[in-house]
Amino acid sequence: MKTHGFEEVAHTADRAIKVWAEDFNSLLCQSARGMYGLMDITPDPTHQFIAKFTIIKSNRETVLVDFLNELLFRVEEKLAMYENFSFTKEVKGLQVTAYEYPIKAFQREIKAVTFHNLVIKDMDFGVMTTITFDV
Repeated sequence: MKTHGFEEVAHTADRAIKVWAEDFNSLLCQSARGMYGLMDITPDPTHQFIAKFTIIKSNRETVLVDFLNELLFRVEEKLAMYENFSFTKEVKGLQVTAYEYPIKAFQREIKAVTFHNLVIKDMDFGVMTTITFDV
């Protein structure tokens, strides 16, 4: 198994991905890649901006859902996607810095990231979870 990655897994009504990584911050990055992959997003790589936002401090599952829902909100409101994330712990929460790219197109809509059966598991190689998306 690679040290990090994601794959779509079968789900009866919604869409889901299994995600694994060396640590929690890498899990956030892989989860974003997986969500964007499900949406089949086409970015415009010729325009790049630096973006910053904060995810309020909470348990790992809530931070993951809030992080992905923030990215989803920005897809819908700003037609923007993000990559090359860096994370800094602050008093209020997790400061996220990333490259922002305009979106040329996306093929599938995701309504929300859910807590359905969401548990982040510590493994020998790092962390793993399955994320379900409401479509």
